[in-house]
Amino acid sequence: LLCDGVESCGQENKVCTVSRSFAHIYATTAVTNKGKAKMLLTCLDGLQHLNRQQGTHCAVTKFRFPKHHFIFGRKTAGNFIRLPVTPISCDNVYGETYLYLSCHQLCTNSACPLVTIPEHSSCPGQFPNRVGTYAYDNRTKKEYITFLTGRSETYYDNQYFVCANTIKCIPYLKVCDLVNDCGDASDEEGCTNHFKCDNDN
Repeated sequence: LLCDGVESCGQENKVCTVSRSFAHIYATTAVTNKGKAKMLLTCLDGLQHLNRQQGTHCAVTKFRFPKHHFIFGRKTAGNFIRLPVTPISCDNVYGETYLYLSCHQLCTNSACPLVTIPEHSSCPGQFPNRVGTYAYDNRTKKEYITFLTGRSETYYDNQYFVCANTIKCIPYLKVCDLVNDCGDASDEEGCTNHFKCDNDN
């Protein structure tokens, strides 16, 4: 019923009119090279073709969290993302698209939801195929043990959102998707893509 032309929330039509003026996002995902890399094509609507996602509109980058941390002992898979080159509103994007845009400071008003580092003690009981490995924070010069899960026979991954309760981890695609996947709602906390009526209904 949202943005159906009927004013039922107090400010619905005003918000919908503003949101329609923002650039829309085009997103699709492909896993390539036997799981080594995940390419997320995220760019402005109308730029679906790779030859139009070059230069002036979009740029490709690799995502790693935490940015200044390094993992040793295992081959980690990479997420290569094609993103807009200038910040946009993220009020109408969700899941991993929202996460990648906000964590690359490409949202005009949205902060990166990733706060907690996935450590070996995080999310106990999850991921039967998890393995512990050595990690290093280049900024603080501290060592710690993180966990990885197998993406393929050769490559591993640790791109998980650690819920505030630290007993559950969820994939990036479930962050800021309007669903309380953590159970404590920490995966939706601070997300700017939520709509709330003036009358709290």
